[in-house]
Amino acid sequence: MGQESIATIVLAAGQGRRFGGDKLLTTLPCGQAVIVQTLQTLLPEVERLVCVVRRDDFKLRDLLDQMSLCHKHLECLPIDNADQGMSASLQAGIEHCHKAEGWLIALGDMPYVKPETLRLLHSAFQRELSRGRATCILRPRHKRRQQWGQPVLFTRYYYPELQNISGDKGARDILTQFAHQVIAVDVNDDGVLVDIDRPADLI
Repeated sequence: MGQESIATIVLAAGQGRRFGGDKLLTTLPCGQAVIVQTLQTLLPEVERLVCVVRRDDFKLRDLLDQMSLCHKHLECLPIDNADQGMSASLQAGIEHCHKAEGWLIALGDMPYVKPETLRLLHSAFQRELSRGRATCILRPRHKRRQQWGQPVLFTRYYYPELQNISGDKGARDILTQFAHQVIAVDVNDDGVLVDIDRPADLI
């Protein structure tokens, strides 16, 4: 197989402790489960999507298996070491898609990101690579609030760093260490700042 373009990795293996239960299957006001809304936004905009889940999360795995019948580029990746933190999920997804030119790292509990934001990230990725900037990191930044958001797109230059993270901080340390390589993709999208951590966030 040749090298892939961008692989999207959705981190969905958390325990939802702050939420007090299985937040990803909780229904949003729109009537969709949190994870379903997240994936339905991503799937039309990406070539390959890998959703990393706990191996014992059978309800979520069943749901993803059903969705994959309609979306052939959706994969469910069960892992055994999710208790080691977000980094374990991220590493598993990166390794599963190790031939990609880049990885868009999305969170399963961020259902309000707009499709336009995803398109802008992908366009910026292609533009920067065409300019020879293979060490860039693309990250959305809310125009009005001037705050960094999610998801984040890494080029394959960061494969070694992504495979050496640990704990529950995900790629946060990489974003700090390589802050000079982060390119802002300015968006008018509140969804890049909104994650579902507690029941109050559903409203």
